[in-house]
Amino acid sequence: MRALPPDVNRFIDRCETCDHVRGEFPDPPDPQRVQEITESIATSCTGTDAQLARLKERYRNDLAVIRRLDAFESEIESKQQ
Repeated sequence: MRALPPDVNRFIDRCETCDHVRGEFPDPPDPQRVQEITESIATSCTGTDAQLARLKERYRNDLAVIRRLDAFESEIESKQQ
C-alpha cells in the first residue's frame, strides 16, 4: 500500500483531532473545560469542510486518496453551530 500525500495526511491528523475534541465535553459541564474544548474545536475544526472539498478536487483521479477522504464528514462546521 502506497503512502498518502503529505497534505492528505495532515488533513487526516487534523480531522482526527477535531473528532476527538468534539467528543470531549465533560459531564457534568465544567465551564473552564468547556471553554478549552470550544477553543480546541475552533482551532482544529474550522476550515475542514473547505479543505476536504479542495483535497477531493485535487485528488479526484486518485481512488486511494478519495476512498480515504470519503471517511470524513463533509459538513463538520455546520454541525457545530
